[in-house]
Amino acid sequence: MRQLNPHLSSGADASANNIASQVQSVNVETKLFKGRISSIDFLLIEILYSIYFGDRKMAKMTVYHGGYEPVTNPEIRIGRNTKDFGAGFYCTIIKEQAQRWAKRYDTKVVSIYEVRLNSNLRIKDFKDMTDEWLDFIIDCRSGKPHDYDIVIGAMANDQIYNYVSDYMEGAITREQFWILAKFKYPTHQINFCTNEALKCLEYRGAEEVL
Repeated sequence: MRQLNPHLSSGADASANNIASQVQSVNVETKLFKGRISSIDFLLIEILYSIYFGDRKMAKMTVYHGGYEPVTNPEIRIGRNTKDFGAGFYCTIIKEQAQRWAKRYDTKVVSIYEVRLNSNLRIKDFKDMTDEWLDFIIDCRSGKPHDYDIVIGAMANDQIYNYVSDYMEGAITREQFWILAKFKYPTHQINFCTNEALKCLEYRGAEEVL
């Protein structure tokens, strides 16, 4: 990956780096979307998630957005298709996932931000894939609005959303959905849903995905 900003910060706070260094030996290979990602560390993802979101007053964290150009000034994006957590600006703490997002385009760019969550905002944090998470995604995918500033949780990728659609259409039961949907690799998304939420983002640069 070619860096577009030579002054780009690594972004992760010191405490996260210290813990991350202790779990680098726990590496597995997995699949994300239709591509392959190697060296995803499940334990590392879980620990970083706890550090980043367990205390919203802690130091800044790093998030990534995959697209076709650097996004220096993020905006609330309302597309033709509904998304898991409604309209907004979607990022992730998993860099490889943002790279996969970027690879949907001819020009592939990952924008990088530092974020400090504002505890005064309305934040919905789905720490696990639960019935509440599923119902929230169904509502958002059906066009129902919500009043959160930020929503955090696992993503329903294309395969998982096919199961969501089957459940919404009555083709499978809720129990059958969970049997099909319990995947083994980590995904993550954080949606900045309002202009106030966007103020938490500080642009740090961008990298081109080769």
